[in-house]
Order: sequence, then C-alpha cells, then structure tokens
Amino acid sequence: MKKIIVVYNPRSSRFKEVSREVFEKIRGEKGVLVGKYEIEPTNPRDNAERIAEVVQGGELVIAAGGDGTATIAMNGVILAREKYGKEAVFTALPFGNFNDFPRLFGELSIKEAVGKFKEGRGEEFYPIGVKINGREFWNFGVYFTVGMMAESAGVFDEKKTREKLKTGKTGIFFSARKLFFWYLKNKRKKFLGRGELRRLDNRGDVVKITTLTGKETDYVAMNGGTVARVLRAPKGSGGKDYFREEKIFWSGAEKLVGLIRLFRLGFIRGILKNRLPGEETGGDLIKFEKPLTVSLHAEGEEKRVSGVREILVRKLEKPIKVIRIERKKNERK
Repeated sequence: MKKIIVVYNPRSSRFKEVSREVFEKIRGEKGVLVGKYEIEPTNPRDNAERIAEVVQGGELVIAAGGDGTATIAMNGVILAREKYGKEAVFTALPFGNFNDFPRLFGELSIKEAVGKFKEGRGEEFYPIGVKINGREFWNFGVYFTVGMMAESAGVFDEKKTREKLKTGKTGIFFSARKLFFWYLKNKRKKFLGRGELRRLDNRGDVVKITTLTGKETDYVAMNGGTVARVLRAPKGSGGKDYFREEKIFWSGAEKLVGLIRLFRLGFIRGILKNRLPGEETGGDLIKFEKPLTVSLHAEGEEKRVSGVREILVRKLEKPIKVIRIERKKNERK
C-alpha cells in the first residue's frame, strides 16, 4: 500500500479547487493510503517541523497550493530526513495565486502525480539552503531575494490585504495600487547595506569579491527557469533549471529602484522587459559592515530579520527525490 500525504491550506482562495481537483479525485485511486496535513496559521518553520514529524518514510508528500505551501512542504521533507532519517518523495500541484515553484514540476494533475509515484518514478532535485549568521534559516526550490523586492512582498501579508486577496476579486489593479503607495513611502530607503558579496566555488572557497556600496537594492538567487523568465534574466544563465545541478545556481546583486522596474519585476509579467545582471555561482556569502535589519523572501514567504551580519546561500549537500514531468511548450494536461 502506497502512502500519500497531501499538504494544503484550507484558508487559501483556491481551496475549493483543491477539494474538487485533488481530494475528490484521489478517492478513486486504488492501492494508496491518503493522509492530510492542514497548514496551521502559525509560521512556515513550525508547519515544516510538524510535517517532518508526520513523515514515516517512503511517502509521497504532495503540496496542493501555491509557492508558500509548496516551500513549507518541501522543507518538511528535508527536515524529516535531517532530524529523523526518514526519506520521502516530494511534488507540488499549482493551486495558488503565485505558482512559480509548483510549475517546475510540470503542472501535474493528481492522477499523474500518484501514477508516477506508483511506478517508482522520480528524479533528484537540489534545493538551496540559506544560513543567517551561521544558523540555518530556510531552504528554497526556485528563488530567494533580499532587499526591496522582499520587503515589498510584505505589503500583501497585511491582514486586511490578505482578506481581500482571498476573495479572488481584487485583480492586478488592487495589487498595483498597494505597491504604488508602498513605493512612495519607501523609495528613498536603503535596503542593503555596505559590505561584500563573496562568490564561492564548488568547494566553498572564495573566488571573487564584489563590493556592496549600499546603493544596491536587491540580492536575487534563482534555482529554476520560471522566475528567471519573470525577471528577464539572460538566456542560458538565470533561465536555466539549476535545480538539476548539484553545486551551482544563478544570482546577482543590483540597484533596482524605480516604480516601473518594481512593477516589471512583480506584476506585469512578460509584458515589459527587464534584465537582472548576475552570473553562475557555487555559493554566495554576503557580509555586511554592520548588523542590519533586512527583508528576505523565498517563494511566497517574507520575513524581516534583525542583527544580520552575514547570509550564506548554497546548495544542500544531498538532493531530495521529486515527481515531475517535462512538458512540451503549449502541451496541456
């Protein structure tokens, strides 16, 4: 009997779709034992730790939601291995307002995901880990940002804003208006301090040092092509699926101040063009001249952290096993 754990958020705006397209359809699957984990309204780390406690080993953990739900579930799978030695398979189905991470898995249906799991299919996926001041912070599958973009994402975590977004009736103009007023208030703010961006090789040795002057607004690390297309990263660099790579990913630190540029990055996807400078790296160590309070954002979750002296961004030593499918352009499920 194959075991499956479905991770979902009953408070999400698309929960009815999850109920219809996941829970109703999985009932007809033979030879599987289905469990559920409901995201609690606490914090991402707490939920990931609870998922890790639920994993017994050998399950397929399916995140049915958007970027935030998928990242929490993936971290639960990683913690289950690191804390309890329990290995599980992971995949994600796109049922969120933002689905950059779930789309990496090929926009699977529940039938496709369960079918491939039953067949014993799977491939290696290399997440990126973040440490702050030498302590583990979070792991991400697709993208991680520090600075302006990360802080602007916090606008949509305000209680009243989240309630309106849940209705599904707000649209892009509501989001753009919120972002516009946030920009007017914060356009002169320094988001990153002075310091150094140290590029590392595959062994963790420093191979290049770039000075951070304090004018830079954002550091961005990317592990997959979906967000790279939003950012209009150069083809062949940030647009590559680095989650297949054992050691390397793509990153850049740049000044991105400007309302139009922020709209390009956050909302008007694919209509306006913007390119973020950057390069392949075996890891990044950001060291600030003095401790700062910075905003960090990874796949739907934004957090402000105080006393940040350094941030280490590197691939995890061991990959996780995932279920995904390669689809041709315009191929439908």
